[in-house]
Amino acid sequence: MLMQRMRTTMVLVNCSNHPSKDWDESQRSFFDVILDVPFPHVDPYLDAFDYGFRDIVHFLKNRILRAFNEATSMPCVWNPQKFLYLAGEYSVCYELILRKKEFFPDVVLAVPTTRRVVEEEVLENGEVRKVSKFRFVKWRFIVEDE
Repeated sequence: MLMQRMRTTMVLVNCSNHPSKDWDESQRSFFDVILDVPFPHVDPYLDAFDYGFRDIVHFLKNRILRAFNEATSMPCVWNPQKFLYLAGEYSVCYELILRKKEFFPDVVLAVPTTRRVVEEEVLENGEVRKVSKFRFVKWRFIVEDE
């Protein structure tokens, strides 16, 4: 009988408004499968105890879980290691991260680190405009202590 080597597939759910198609290759290359979940608009007038706010948190949790289920059901995915990049409205992210052990117990949080590069441009009128560009450096993985 031929034994098939177990390979781990690195799966990232990118829940942000930064589609992975716009990332450079160095940012994408760590992961085998990336699924984008657009971060929804959050009404700035909602309070954290409002039903509308809670609805957004639960909608996003369910959308992220569906994305992981979709990824892990792909025939090319073996022994998946699941990662979540979460970036968007801060209080929604906080709620999801606070409840990570409940919502996403087998998921590692992935945070892209960047280096800021400031370029100066002299305009025709002599004014100097500074433009900040962020260059991807590496992924930082957040793993909880048991």
